[in-house]
Amino acid sequence: VGCLSLLMLHHMSRGAWGLVIRRILEAAARTLPYLALLLLPILFGMSSLYPWARPEAAHDEVLLHKGWYLNRGFFLVRMAIYFGVWSFLAYRLSALSRRQDESQDATLFHRMQRLAGPGIVIYALLATFAGVDLLMSLDPHWYSSLYGLYMVICNALAALTFAAPISPRRARNWSSLRNEPSAVVNPGSFSAGSTFAATRRSTCFFTRPFLILNVEGSRAASSITR
Repeated sequence: VGCLSLLMLHHMSRGAWGLVIRRILEAAARTLPYLALLLLPILFGMSSLYPWARPEAAHDEVLLHKGWYLNRGFFLVRMAIYFGVWSFLAYRLSALSRRQDESQDATLFHRMQRLAGPGIVIYALLATFAGVDLLMSLDPHWYSSLYGLYMVICNALAALTFAAPISPRRARNWSSLRNEPSAVVNPGSFSAGSTFAATRRSTCFFTRPFLILNVEGSRAASSITR
């Protein structure tokens, strides 16, 4: 999912930074329909994972209040929407990219950009709700207004970590870069160590404020409870 977000960000910015990993991101994003198969164990073990899916949830006042949202039927509908929209965006952008490679039609860049604009907004909203549904609802009595944004950032950082060891080989493979401007892509500027170091620094930079805020929020909640 993070690869899809970076792919759309690349189309929006049209920056040179995404040329080397663009094909990697497209290939990874096209696996989203297969990733949906990993939901099957969650669906079969839903009552073991989620307190709101158990019979005793009917006696919990908090779960009764959230019952309109946290229920099996609506959960399945939301999962279908998440993966359906993400898969559509991934395959549509890959198809336009493939057509651009074959036809060298410059107008397709603008079509991908127009799709990536609203697509990245839709992605962020769906990724936020998916994080809440799959992870935060494991403890339905706990909530965080930052959790969705934290999941979006983690998805992007996971995509960077995935692309980091592949990008140096990709940059050196000049035959695969025949349709990309060689003046922009310099194989000597890519190494697994430097790319991983940049990803690690980005992880620390982006996640530290959210960890601090979550810890402080938990302390405040604990003091109020006491």
